Amino acid sequence: MSKPSSKNKPAESITPLPLRSAVFHSVQLALPGRPCPGRPYPGWPLSQLREPEPTNLSELRAVLELMRTPGVGARTFQELLNHYGTPLSALDAVQSGLARRDGWPLPRPTTKKSRPELLERTLAYLEQLPTREGAIWYGHPDYPKSLLDWPEPPPLLFYRGFPEAWKRHPGIAIVGARQASDAGRTFATHITRELVLSGCTTISGGAMGIDAAVHEATIDARGLTIAVIATGIDVVY
Repeated sequence: MSKPSSKNKPAESITPLPLRSAVFHSVQLALPGRPCPGRPYPGWPLSQLREPEPTNLSELRAVLELMRTPGVGARTFQELLNHYGTPLSALDAVQSGLARRDGWPLPRPTTKKSRPELLERTLAYLEQLPTREGAIWYGHPDYPKSLLDWPEPPPLLFYRGFPEAWKRHPGIAIVGARQASDAGRTFATHITRELVLSGCTTISGGAMGIDAAVHEATIDARGLTIAVIATGIDVVY
């Protein structure tokens, strides 16, 4: 991932696909960059990070269809996956009328709600994504374990980078103002470098200001950093 820019950029979609409409959160995983003077980074080199598996489009289709089913939010999605094991099995149960909530069958997906043309466009876009870009969902082996404790974990995450990055070290989140002072950026850079050299992965929001200082300092120290963004990964903000 390239360094976060310190300049404002107008919001623009690089594809016609509003991926954010099908996702609660997205993540971009930056990776070790330039050598760090002084103490060596105690973690793993980039070559030891496992390459992500290609996205299973059949499972992803089922995830997207479940998310567009009336009455299926984050909590119900979690319950369906816990009970049926896979998105395909859960979708089959919903479509056959077997899946129930409070004793009543869940509504079957409707054409108006599921928007099949958008689903097909989304899958076509995801199918041509380069290596290290894809999607993971609740129940996926690479889904972040830290999110499993949430009352309503996000059903779906789009990523760019190495999902394994969030498994390697303790994660420390550092966020701050976009219009940060020089002193604020300097302080954020200093504490970030110390955290990375202590073996931590940093997490921030990918924005200008303090967020950018955190990501840049991590890369300079050859650490791992995660940018959690509110839009889809196809949207520059």
